[in-house]
Amino acid sequence: MPAVVIRKLDDETHEALKERANRHGRSTEAEIRAILEEAVKSDLSRRWQEDHAEAIEAYNAMVDEGRILSAQIPGWWNNNGST
Repeated sequence: MPAVVIRKLDDETHEALKERANRHGRSTEAEIRAILEEAVKSDLSRRWQEDHAEAIEAYNAMVDEGRILSAQIPGWWNNNGST
């Protein structure tokens, strides 16, 4: 697996990361990994929504018009396609 080295991280930020990791019951390294993974996931979700905005609008219009019953809407389709 690739490794990443973060240089010039100020002491205050490092301490905050250690405290946050402790609150979540994981190592500082695992906390940083979780933060990075969540940031990337959020960005990918936002890009997906942007790339599929037209389809999302069409789908929501069909729901509003009653052409699709709410029971047919997938559970992951909350908030206009966001997870």
